[in-house]
Amino acid sequence: MSVGRNTASDLSGPASPIAFLTLTLVVAAPFWLLGDVVDVDIMPGLPLSALMIFAPAIAAFGLRLREAGPAGAAQLAARAIDAPRVRSLLWYAPAILLMPIVGMLAYFLAIGFGADVPPPQIRPGELAALAALFFIAASLEEIGWVGYALDPLQARIGELRAGLVIGVVWVVFHIPALAQVGRSLEWIVWWAIGTLAIRIFMVRLYNAAGGSVFLLSLFHMSQNVAWQAYPVRGSHYDPRLFGVLFVLCAVAAVAMRGRRAKPTG
Repeated sequence: MSVGRNTASDLSGPASPIAFLTLTLVVAAPFWLLGDVVDVDIMPGLPLSALMIFAPAIAAFGLRLREAGPAGAAQLAARAIDAPRVRSLLWYAPAILLMPIVGMLAYFLAIGFGADVPPPQIRPGELAALAALFFIAASLEEIGWVGYALDPLQARIGELRAGLVIGVVWVVFHIPALAQVGRSLEWIVWWAIGTLAIRIFMVRLYNAAGGSVFLLSLFHMSQNVAWQAYPVRGSHYDPRLFGVLFVLCAVAAVAMRGRRAKPTG
């Protein structure tokens, strides 16, 4: 089964995706505790525990150093800027534009359903600054979720299952921070459904586009910028609408893969 150009053999020494996923949650735990103890928001909707974004990179580089030494860690770091892996410039369109389009659809659906949502206030300078900040944050996460764990995991259990496994851990990774900003159980459940769907979509995009961590970091960044651009700084974000739209994106991506994989003749 083809899963993109990157394989576990790209990095010398065997990777340990399950150890990585477990260690990431262990490293994130002190940041969750910090968010519980110190009631400070980095920005609207982001408590201090959001500094857990460092956990995937810490876990990935720690394991890589143990498995393959400094050379292996340097190879992993290079994955953050692996743009040449992208097979075509056309793949940058879904990576950058899909999430803003989903945000616009969610906004108009909310208005159509009678929700009291104020008009978005788009400030290009502010969005550019957010994009830079969120790209750094996304790179810290994706170097672990994708650069370290994805290829060896999907080589063992397949693309869809690998997306589900990483997606479930990704959801758990965020739940403490969501609880700390007062999200309800219903809100978190809908958000979790959408987030799991988005990770499945991301894995499909990664494999289809050539196996680029850089591309998925752009996608992750775009998702977070779209959230902050939604009125007002994401405060009217409806995880039910976004969740349904994200599920549709994932279903479409998986269905398109299945159609291409069918034998012809």
